[in-house]
Amino acid sequence: MYLAACHRDGPQFHSGCRVLAHDPTIQAPISLSGQRLFWTESANGTDYLHWVDVNGGPIGGMVLHDWPTTGLRVAGDSVAFRAGGSVYTGRISDGSSAKIWGAPNGSDVDISQGRVYWSQSATTQFPGCVGSANLDGIDGRCLEQGQHVYGGVKVDDSAVFFIRDGDIFRLAN
Repeated sequence: MYLAACHRDGPQFHSGCRVLAHDPTIQAPISLSGQRLFWTESANGTDYLHWVDVNGGPIGGMVLHDWPTTGLRVAGDSVAFRAGGSVYTGRISDGSSAKIWGAPNGSDVDISQGRVYWSQSATTQFPGCVGSANLDGIDGRCLEQGQHVYGGVKVDDSAVFFIRDGDIFRLAN
């Protein structure tokens, strides 16, 4: 598998492509933050987060807790990811990460204004939830919950957007 950066010369043609990384174990999810592209790699039951400067800078990496990694978002030095039925956050600069919320299903996360957001669908033990917490895990709570199937979650400066039972919803942020 290759990760490449290409110039956009129109809707159907890309020129000047440059391979940023090549590894047969590269897998989704990926995330772009500033000029760095982040991706996960799985080897021997452990997931790793790797990154490269899209302008040809150095490659970096860190070990992720648990596996498989199913969601990833990087914003500056902050990282949030889903793995093993939980939500994790950490810092790129020191390679740290910690579990902040048990979420038995779901695969998406987002980061905005110092908070992480995720979704998880209902189970027989718990209702579904669109959750949020500070990046250190403090002040974790469900913003919306019920016996629903929750999908993706994306956040901007004013709202939280999420999928519930196949429809898109918006909550003020």
